[in-house]
Amino acid sequence: MGIIDPQPNDSILDYGTGDAFTLKLIKEAQPSAKCIGYDPFLDSAAHEVKATYPDIELLTEFAPLKGQSFAKVLCFETLEHFDGRFLETRLDELTGLVAPQGRLVISVPIEIGPASLFKNAVRVQMGKVHPGTTLAKVVQSTLYQRNLGRSAADTGGYINSHVGFDYRSLLPLLEKRNFRLMQTSFSPLAGFATDAVNSQIFLRFLRNT
Repeated sequence: MGIIDPQPNDSILDYGTGDAFTLKLIKEAQPSAKCIGYDPFLDSAAHEVKATYPDIELLTEFAPLKGQSFAKVLCFETLEHFDGRFLETRLDELTGLVAPQGRLVISVPIEIGPASLFKNAVRVQMGKVHPGTTLAKVVQSTLYQRNLGRSAADTGGYINSHVGFDYRSLLPLLEKRNFRLMQTSFSPLAGFATDAVNSQIFLRFLRNT
């Protein structure tokens, strides 16, 4: 909860809420927070969270969100599934929902550096290699090379694979939308502030205007 820092009566949107577990944690910490979860493919477990916290609103369509603004917009483990114009569209949606001086909090997997080598070695061992994985891409990712090329095989620009995703690409895209990076944290080894030994990164941005 530290990087989200929910406050009493906060308005919070969880974009790509999935099972709404994050909203459950927020309501436990701040019962007065106004929480909305949006996900076109809502997990059935989200309805169990809503049964406990009936004032949580769950949406599977984006249209009702247009024109709204929130003190905090969260997007966890979602943006790694998009690239190119589809990623730009997701970022336009997200940033357009953040109130002036509001916060945008993003988490994505680390798929570059040593983490890339380790994750892909585990995927090979478990027989769960991501689509589009090649030795060349794994080597390039491990060496922090950019622009590896990712293709969306499914409709809507959704990419099943994490291979080739580089979290660093998000920073200039958000900067040009007038968002300033305020805080970075890592998981699971939060005490080591580096992507070399962690598998996930959290980024907190402030909307400048």
